Amino acid sequence: HTWLVDTTAPSVSVTGPSDPTSSTDASFTTTSSDDGSGLASTTCDLDGSAIACDGSASDLTDGSHTFTATATDNAGNSASDSHTWVVDTTAPSVSVSGPSDPSASSDADMTVTSSDDGSGLASTTCDLDGSAVSCDDDLTGLADGSHTFTATATDAAGNSDSAPDTWV
Repeated sequence: HTWLVDTTAPSVSVTGPSDPTSSTDASFTTTSSDDGSGLASTTCDLDGSAIACDGSASDLTDGSHTFTATATDNAGNSASDSHTWVVDTTAPSVSVSGPSDPSASSDADMTVTSSDDGSGLASTTCDLDGSAVSCDDDLTGLADGSHTFTATATDAAGNSDSAPDTWV
């Protein structure tokens, strides 16, 4: 009588979307193998619901998602691998307040507020009349005429929003 002893779990790996992402669509790739008794099955789920292992999903909601693959060999050993990512389709919030319009001053004290409740705020950039400036700087020595200060907030998923403030 001959038999095979296999106490080694199969190997399994998964890939999925970048984390975070602004896309509500996702594609997955699963690789599994077993050098002992052979691979019996590989099953996959997305957020606890069965899905094809080399499949895709669409219309995902904002928030965290997890794709898991479980490989089982003919001896009953199993192994799992997961990929977790955040879907964030909501732009960050940004606001600007500055001098009254019109203003009799050649100086302007700008206040910029930005935040993101999804994937987190990646950056906030500012410009005055199309030229980059620091969002924290007070503006001095401005020439007579109309000026526009714009703040742009970008979150980690690549969503962005801008807020201008124009005065004379």
